[in-house]
Amino acid sequence: MKETKFIDQNQEKWREFESLLDKKTNDPNRLSELYVQITDDLSFSKTYYKNRLIRAYLNNLSQKVYLSVYKNKKTPLDKLTFFWKEEIPFIFYQCRRELLISFVVFFFAALIGAVSVLNDPEYAEIVTSPSYVQMTKENIKNGDPMAVYKDEDPLPMFLRIAWNNIRVSFNVFALGALAGVGTIMMLIMNGTMLGGFQFFFFDKGVFLESVVTVWQHGTIEILSIVIAGAAGIVLGKGLIAPGSYPRLQSFQLAARKGIIMMIAIIPFIIIAAFIEGYITRLTGAPMIFRIGMIILSLLVMFGYFVYLPFVKNKAGFDATLKFEQAVETKNLEISVDKIKSAAEVFADAFSVFVNEFAKFFSLAILFGLIYGFLHLYYIAPEVYYIDFYDFWTTLKEILVITLQNIFTFFKHGDKILVWIMNVLTFSVLMSMSIFFVLKRKLKDTFTFKRYFFLGLSSFISSVILNALFFINSGISYFLFVLFLPIFIFLLTAINDKQQVGIGFQLGLNIMFTRFVESTFLWLMLVFIIASFSLINASVIVSWLVDFISQNFLMNGDSIYDFYTFASAFLGIGIFTFIIPIFFIAFSLQYFSNAEVKTAQNLQTKISLLFGEK
Repeated sequence: MKETKFIDQNQEKWREFESLLDKKTNDPNRLSELYVQITDDLSFSKTYYKNRLIRAYLNNLSQKVYLSVYKNKKTPLDKLTFFWKEEIPFIFYQCRRELLISFVVFFFAALIGAVSVLNDPEYAEIVTSPSYVQMTKENIKNGDPMAVYKDEDPLPMFLRIAWNNIRVSFNVFALGALAGVGTIMMLIMNGTMLGGFQFFFFDKGVFLESVVTVWQHGTIEILSIVIAGAAGIVLGKGLIAPGSYPRLQSFQLAARKGIIMMIAIIPFIIIAAFIEGYITRLTGAPMIFRIGMIILSLLVMFGYFVYLPFVKNKAGFDATLKFEQAVETKNLEISVDKIKSAAEVFADAFSVFVNEFAKFFSLAILFGLIYGFLHLYYIAPEVYYIDFYDFWTTLKEILVITLQNIFTFFKHGDKILVWIMNVLTFSVLMSMSIFFVLKRKLKDTFTFKRYFFLGLSSFISSVILNALFFINSGISYFLFVLFLPIFIFLLTAINDKQQVGIGFQLGLNIMFTRFVESTFLWLMLVFIIASFSLINASVIVSWLVDFISQNFLMNGDSIYDFYTFASAFLGIGIFTFIIPIFFIAFSLQYFSNAEVKTAQNLQTKISLLFGEK
C-alpha cells in the first residue's frame, strides 16, 4: 500500500485520537482501545515506511496515548475501592424494592412464628428442634439460658458459624432461580424459626436476656439473610418478568446483580460469625456495651445498604456506572482473537453459555437422571457430618465437604460403572464447550474430522483426569481443580492446530503467559462453582418429599428411595449445568494468551493491509 493511501485511510481516526488526548478528563478504557489501534498502525508503518515521517508521527502519538492510559488507568486497589464505594450502592439502589419485599416477608414470617409460640409453646420444637429446645430448657434451669454460646472454643465456633451462614445465604439466593418461590419459602422458614426461637425465651421469662445476647451477632446475620432474600427475588424477577429484555439476557443481568449483592454481604456474615464466636459468649459484659454492639451493627447495616445508596443517588452516581441496555443475544458475535482481561473472558464465556443454554440444560437433565438411578440402585447412601473439634479439624472438614459437594459424583470413582460414566460425562461436556468456542473462530469450517478429533482428544483427557480419583485421598480433588484448566488449554490448542505435537507444544508455551490474569479467572470460576455447591439440594428435595407424602400414597421405603434419587438428580444436574462455563472460559483464555504470545491477529491485519497494495 502506498504511504499516501495509508494516510488517507487513517488520518480521520488519528485526528480523533489527538482531540481525545487534548481533553482534561479521559476514559482509560477508551484510551486503551485507541492505544491498541495506534500500535497496529505503528507496527505497519515500521514494517513498510521505516524512514518516513509518518512512522515518527505515529510513534509520538502512541507514546502520548500510552502515557494517558497509564496515568488514568485504575490500579487493582482503585478498582476494589470503586466496587465497594460506588458499584455496590448503585446495585442496592436499583434493587431497593426487592430489598423491601424481602424484609416485609421475613418480618411477617417472624411475627407468625412468635404468635404461634405464644399460643402453643410446643411449636418451638417444630421450628427449631426438640433436642435444641430441651438443651435450652436445661440451661435456663441451671441459671445460664445463653450457655449454648459458651460450650465451644471460639475459633472453631467462629469458622463453623461463618461457613453455615454463608451456605444458608447462598441457599436463599440460589433458590430464587425457582421463579423466586424458593427464596420466599426460605425467608418464611427462617423468619418463623427466628420468631419462634425468640419468643420461646419470652415464654420462659428470659426474653430480655435472649434479645440482648442473640441480637449482638443476629443484627448483621439476620439482615444479611434478608439481603440474600432480596438477591434471590431479583434473580426470580429476572426470569419471570424480563420486561423489554430477551428472557435469557434478563436472567443474566439479574444474576449479575444478585451475585454482587451476595459478594457484598460475605464480609458482614464473617464479622457476625466473629461476634458470635468471641463476643456473644460474654454474657457478663456491661449492658451498655452489649446494647451498643446491637445499635452499632444496625447503624452499619442500615447505613451502608440503605442510606448510602440513596445519598449516592441524590448526589448522582459515577458516570462510568452504566444502566443495562437490551441487546439481542442470539448468535452473539464474540471475537476470540483479542487480548482480554479475566473479567472480559468471563463475560464472553457467560454469553457463549447463554447462547447455548438449551443444549447445556438438556444435558444436565439427562446426566441428572442417569446419576439419580445410579445412586438409587448402585451406590449405598452416605451421611456426612462435621466434627468441630478444633480450628484445623474444622477447616479440613469444611474444605472436604465443600469439595465433595462440588464434585458430587466423583466421590464414588472406585466403582467402575460410575467411573466410566464420569469419563463419558466429562468428555461430552469438555468437547461441547470447546466446540462452541472453536466454531466462533473457524466459522463454518468445522468438518466431521474435526468433530471426531475433538471427541477423541476430550475422551482421552477425561480418562486421565478421572484417573486422579483412584487416589483414595482428598488430594485428588485439589489436583483435579489445578489440572483442569491445563487440560482445557491443551485441548483447545491441539484442536485449533489439528496436530497433536504442535498444539501440545503451543499450549505448554502459552500456558503461563499472563499468569496473573489466568489465576484470577481460575479463582473467579472456582468461587462461582463452589458457591453453587453451597446450594443445599436436600432443602428442595425435602419440600418435594413433604408434598408427595401428603398427596400420594407412598410408604417409608418409597419416600426414602425418592429422596435418594432426587438428591443425586439435583446435585449432579446443577454441577453438570454450571461446569461448562469453566471449560468455555479457559478455552477463550487460551486464544487471548495466544494473541499475546504470537500476535497472530495483528499479523493478519497487517497482511490484509499489505495485500491492498
